[in-house]
Amino acid sequence: MAKSSSRLLLAIFGVLCLPLMAWGQQDNSPPQSATSTYSFSVGSRPADIGTGFSIYSATSATADQQFHVQCNCQDFSLATATCPAPRYECYCSPSASLTCE
Repeated sequence: MAKSSSRLLLAIFGVLCLPLMAWGQQDNSPPQSATSTYSFSVGSRPADIGTGFSIYSATSATADQQFHVQCNCQDFSLATATCPAPRYECYCSPSASLTCE
């Protein structure tokens, strides 16, 4: 009886400790790379003409930043563009159109 209960305890100990031992051996350090700065921006506003809205987003890893713009209209039409700045016009009449300024 003592032999079987000690085997059971040993088995339970092994099952509980193996995941912890494997977890402790993982390398959770961030990857080594050159220092860089990333930024992210996002915004939304109503359409300039008609019923709808626009969404813009931008990511930047360098000095030049591109703005990805979507014009979503009530009639389910959609226009997309990439603008050099967050200056654009979203028109929802007669259907979605975008112009970068």
